[in-house]
Amino acid sequence: MMFLLMIIMRVMEIVFVKTDQTWIAENIYHKIGCILLIGIVLALRNWHWSDLGFSKKGIIHGLKYGLGLGISVFFFAYAVEFIILYTMGKHPSL
Repeated sequence: MMFLLMIIMRVMEIVFVKTDQTWIAENIYHKIGCILLIGIVLALRNWHWSDLGFSKKGIIHGLKYGLGLGISVFFFAYAVEFIILYTMGKHPSL
């Protein structure tokens, strides 16, 4: 059931909101919806985020690593795309 809800949210986001054509991109509403759905299920089961492996200890450290990884992967992918377009004879610009 959860999977079906996420598919419906993703389709609505892509077809109606069209975040893939904006600066938001990357299915942000789908990801936020998934986090909220997990939170609802945890509340219904009387579980805690720590039951899934999350902890408050080291949250800043984890956020720094996650942000660093995200930024580095973004720039690497952007550089690869830039190089591919350049070798195809296009003149990409920043």
